[in-house]
Amino acid sequence: MSQEATIQQLIIKRMNRNSTMNQQKKRNVFLVVFIFFWIGISNGAAHPSDDELPSWRGNENSNKAKILAFIHQSTNPLSPGFVPESLRIAVIDMDGTILCERPHFASMEMALQWLKNAADADPALKGQYPYNKFLSGKRHSYKKKYYMDLLFKAFKGYSQEQYMREVQRFLGNHRHARLGRPYVELFYVPVLELIDLLKKNGFSVYVVSGSWQAFVRSIATEQLGLESFQAIGSRVGLHFDINRGKAFFVRQGEELPPANVRKGKVLNIWSHIGKIPVLAMGNSRGDVQMFKYTDANPWPHLVLCLEHDDPEREFKYSSGITCQKSWISVSMKKDFGVVFKEK
Repeated sequence: MSQEATIQQLIIKRMNRNSTMNQQKKRNVFLVVFIFFWIGISNGAAHPSDDELPSWRGNENSNKAKILAFIHQSTNPLSPGFVPESLRIAVIDMDGTILCERPHFASMEMALQWLKNAADADPALKGQYPYNKFLSGKRHSYKKKYYMDLLFKAFKGYSQEQYMREVQRFLGNHRHARLGRPYVELFYVPVLELIDLLKKNGFSVYVVSGSWQAFVRSIATEQLGLESFQAIGSRVGLHFDINRGKAFFVRQGEELPPANVRKGKVLNIWSHIGKIPVLAMGNSRGDVQMFKYTDANPWPHLVLCLEHDDPEREFKYSSGITCQKSWISVSMKKDFGVVFKEK
């Protein structure tokens, strides 16, 4: 073998050895970074901050502790409760779960105010349907047909943008008859904290409500810090038009099926998101199908049923839900240290 060939082989061996050493160094550095990274996550999961969910009551065995444990375990890859971020879908009802719903849903109260204002502006309307049904002073169940007719009648002909501006005006100006506070102050602080904590931990949060889509969307974007697509509500028929280069969607006063209650919620969640939630929260029988859908998820999941059992700070009425063994019944009286934002 020539001297040149021998030198070439020595150079190749040296290069291969250096390459192997470099690869080993990279592996070692990666391993060290990996270990420190997961130690930090594990410690964070094992010792959650005392500032998380501050408006919730409870000790280490409380509903608050169970909720925090689920959230932290779902974000820890070393935990058997881990859920990949792309699958961390949370669906939360609005009326009675995020926002006070008594004596009427906020969207219904807003429609009633519209009807009264319209009748004041044109007294001849007071003898016509549905005005005469609601201006007589008699109380009616929201399940009655004329309640739905009112919802269809109110704001017919408004663009969705106009309607959403009316939502914010109503929330800021209209005071609750019994609680004496504007509706913008009637959001449940503990649930707002839960939404914020879920967002910080990589959950995609969707508000799923039987109220009109635009009503839910206005609140989701303005009060909850969510994107417009994170609102799922009942849909009203719309007419699309372009005027002076601007697109308009005009309300037509009819509902597009399915209504976003009971099985309709599940159908709309699937159509809108395309994934099964891992967390669901609601307060009525209209949420049960959403709960069962979440409960069918093979990944770790959590179902929260909110009970209104605090007549002093809010209202007392039954959800009508028979909680399954794996679901958590949240008591407004026992679990909420604060209900509404303090004045």
